[in-house]
Amino acid sequence: MSSRSVRSFVSACLLAALACLAASGSAPGNAQRRRPPRVPPDVLIIGSSSINGALGRLIESEVATAGMHPQRIGHSSSGFSRPDFFDWEAEVPQLGDLHALRGIVIYIGGNDAQAVRLRESELPATPTRTPRARRDRAGEWIVWRDEATWSARYQARVTAFVSALCTGGVPRVVFLLPAQGENEHWTERMTRVRNLQEAGTRATRCGVAIDPSAVRARPGSTVDGIHLSRTGAHAVWDRVGTQILDQLRGTPTH
Repeated sequence: MSSRSVRSFVSACLLAALACLAASGSAPGNAQRRRPPRVPPDVLIIGSSSINGALGRLIESEVATAGMHPQRIGHSSSGFSRPDFFDWEAEVPQLGDLHALRGIVIYIGGNDAQAVRLRESELPATPTRTPRARRDRAGEWIVWRDEATWSARYQARVTAFVSALCTGGVPRVVFLLPAQGENEHWTERMTRVRNLQEAGTRATRCGVAIDPSAVRARPGSTVDGIHLSRTGAHAVWDRVGTQILDQLRGTPTH
């Protein structure tokens, strides 16, 4: 066979092979076009930096293993004390179609043991609020040591946020309260935050609070005394994971 005949034969074979691939849907580019569409999330897992860390990733993995379709949304250093930094209540409309969800899991509060910054809408409307006072932003803070005033404002914010999710169409909001850390000063302050989150959530129509504080922090449970390591995250999930999944399935066990 001449070299020209060989080239013609090889070309014919390549054309035939490509035709077969195209007929089977496996030609280059078809795999991308035929990829099944992404399933919309039916569970949101939202909160502060822990949602981007070991705990959030573990919750996402376990929820997916249970047959649901989770999506994580974490904003580092956020919470309820500083809406001037990030306002979770104002974020509700950005979370998408809440009616399409099974539920939302929240883990937040580790940044909240600090002075509360009032929104402009929360400031008292009094004659003393002069233009100069507004410029100086006087009276816009509630300090941590003013426990009664701080607690009332913080609990009200938790209730308002969870209620906004309920009103938006979420059938169940699962508020996972802050876990124990290895930093004793921070852990002590979290007792107040945890109690207010629980009370604020229970005051809503669709919210349920789950408390993992019975899981005692052990060496290696956190990466920095506060944020859970993989070890700490698994210890928390082993304690409360079934409760979270039951709530998302709509079959709470308690």
